[in-house]
Amino acid sequence: MGFIEVYVITPEGERYKAEVDEDADADTLLQDLVASLGLPLSEKGKPISYTLKLVDALALRRGVTIEIAKAQPPSSVRKVMKE
Repeated sequence: MGFIEVYVITPEGERYKAEVDEDADADTLLQDLVASLGLPLSEKGKPISYTLKLVDALALRRGVTIEIAKAQPPSSVRKVMKE
């Protein structure tokens, strides 16, 4: 198992350099980065979900930039109007 150096951008725009497992699956990588960076897990009493996005890349490889963003929770309601 090898490690590669990547760049990580947090939701606040901070930039980090990190060594990550080149074979890491997305879920494990996300959880490990959130924990390593000390990102908050809740805001105003509500849990925060994060997603990973590779910037200008299709696969995890050396030198890639990974952006961590707050995920928008899915909504089961599209529109509510008063009659």
